[in-house]
Amino acid sequence: MKARLRAGATVLAPHLVALALYLGVTVMLTWPIVRTFGSATAGMLVYSGIGDALQNVWNIWWVRHALGAGQNPFWVDLLYYPDGVQFYLQTLGLTNIVPVLPVALLAGVPAAYNTAVLLAMTLTGYTTFLLARFFTPSLGIALLCGVLMTASPLHMIKLQANQLNLFSLQWLPLYWLALLHLERTPSARTIAAAVLTALLVLFADWYWFLVCVVGTAVWATATLFRAAQWQRLLRAYLLVALGVGIGALPLMVGIVQLRKQLPLGGGPNQIWADYVRGFSADALALFVPNILHPWWGTWMREHLVPITPSYAVDGWYVAGGWVLLGCAALGVRQLWRVQRPLVVLAAVAWVLSLGPSLRVAGYDTGLPLPYAWLAHVPLLSIGRRPAPFSILVILVAIIAAALGLQQILAQRSWQRRSLTLGLLAALAAVELAPPSAEQRQAIALQPPALMAELRARPGPVADLPFTWTEDSRSLLNQMGHAQPIIGGYVARWPAYPTLERVPLLQRLAELWNKPDIIPLDAPALRAMQCAYPVRHVLLSQGAVRRSQQAAVASLAQTLAGAPVTPRQADGYLWYELPLVPPPCAPFVSLGAGWGAVEQDALTRWRWMGGEAHIFLENAQPSVQMVKLQLRLAAFKTARTVTLLAGEQVLGSWLVAPDQFKRYEAMLQLAPGVTELRLRAAAETDPRAARVISVGAQAVSLTPLASLPSQPLYRR
Repeated sequence: MKARLRAGATVLAPHLVALALYLGVTVMLTWPIVRTFGSATAGMLVYSGIGDALQNVWNIWWVRHALGAGQNPFWVDLLYYPDGVQFYLQTLGLTNIVPVLPVALLAGVPAAYNTAVLLAMTLTGYTTFLLARFFTPSLGIALLCGVLMTASPLHMIKLQANQLNLFSLQWLPLYWLALLHLERTPSARTIAAAVLTALLVLFADWYWFLVCVVGTAVWATATLFRAAQWQRLLRAYLLVALGVGIGALPLMVGIVQLRKQLPLGGGPNQIWADYVRGFSADALALFVPNILHPWWGTWMREHLVPITPSYAVDGWYVAGGWVLLGCAALGVRQLWRVQRPLVVLAAVAWVLSLGPSLRVAGYDTGLPLPYAWLAHVPLLSIGRRPAPFSILVILVAIIAAALGLQQILAQRSWQRRSLTLGLLAALAAVELAPPSAEQRQAIALQPPALMAELRARPGPVADLPFTWTEDSRSLLNQMGHAQPIIGGYVARWPAYPTLERVPLLQRLAELWNKPDIIPLDAPALRAMQCAYPVRHVLLSQGAVRRSQQAAVASLAQTLAGAPVTPRQADGYLWYELPLVPPPCAPFVSLGAGWGAVEQDALTRWRWMGGEAHIFLENAQPSVQMVKLQLRLAAFKTARTVTLLAGEQVLGSWLVAPDQFKRYEAMLQLAPGVTELRLRAAAETDPRAARVISVGAQAVSLTPLASLPSQPLYRR
């Protein structure tokens, strides 16, 4: 029995030493997280904003909330009210969140997030240690490899941005270790290990999973060419693919069900082309010094930012560290002899990380690269950041370093081995030193106290100013009030059709009170408030102008029929809007195809092109009888205007030019939203270089007491 205990202790001892070492390194790299564990996290001054930090903290809050309520965590009904948003292709990271949920329940979400940070950093070092141990029996070499990985500049730049999904690298070394065991011994056990680790990567981050999918295809092809029993190995790879496919079914089913709502991207455009270039590695990026270093980091950042001035440095910065690259250079020849497919993998991954064209020190040579083809592969096209492929280069460099050091130190005495490893560790400590206290910032993770008052008064929240950019203020506030909000901040911006359609929500989001050709008086706005009962308006006083505050005050007064006095606290103005009780009156709004509002001294109007859309909304559960009224005038010559629901013609009028006249359609309006189209022959207006057909002075909707003879097409 004692012999077994001693044997077990001998086996566990290296792992306990490794975990203790990497935890200690992590505490130093992430300081002062352990000091502000339950209230704040740490960032470094490369980004001016803290959007990603709060977004990842919110992810933990949301998963705890969803699972506690028995909801699907991949469908979020609390953001982008009332549409909601899918998280199947968003940044969520269940693999990183689930282990810290007990901490979230016992000590709060901030403590859970900081636990996730410490785990990610510690386990990245430990799993890299395990990967290195596959190639070297030396404990010291493997321990050094783990430090070089978890403290690497590439890893630290993701940590400083608090991108939990991207600095949680621990699953990648584990996955490639499983593949190495699978190639050596294809068996049920190694197949299961490969499947499990692949799923850990999948549910951690889409970028890392896409990198692993492409990397596995390259590596598997290379290993099959050299395998003596390639049929057996091929069968093992196919079983892994099948197992991962089965494990990924929850995601795949959700993606298929919501495929029309997924941000798969549209065609090529200049914005996305610039984004891909901004997040492609520079040809020299692997060799750039540590830009977070307390001595030379600030100087390096000042000189490196101009390389991609529109994007953060981390878009192209993928430095591996000079100590790691130097050690890797010692083992490249040995790696080529013992594991040639890994060299092929590193070469392909590096070329892919450079993006669609070769860029050297910020200069785009225009030389096309293979990523330009990869970007058009379905689903892979959502990964518009080529630079993450560089992580495979770093992992292969770790293996090469382990082999190189093992070969050099194997014939030396214990004292010389220890001295050499000690010197390398000292060099690494100098090169990879974490930022100084002056280069760090504390990121508060506690919502303002005011939000608890909103929690006690349920109702959707307009947290203003509304923004599509990287601003997680509304997410932090939502962790306090737990109410649905207009908008939100997610990694891949979704379509937001209700906001685009409903003028009340547009007024709140855009903070304007401008007239239009549809009714925006008190009855119309109350009808919209009845259908979409936004209850709270929060104005961040430091981020809105006085004119915008006046617009909200005017809107609140219109809805309430009297001035509404806001509550002021924690830097916010809080308006509580009156809720309009049902039954809700129907209302009309405009869709695509309409030009901007134009006006003269007497009237205002909008021109339409060949087709323009009108939305009619009935929030009642029964069919409503309505009259659609249009005041129209044709451009230059008379032309026929047709009103359609789907392809069903509901009305047709010959509209004369020069003078606006009224046209009507009696309709049965089904519950929900009905989209109508106005269609007319269009021509070019040479004065404004646009194609127009008919102008509309007014579009309105009136409830009727009796049933019209012409029913509305129902979807």
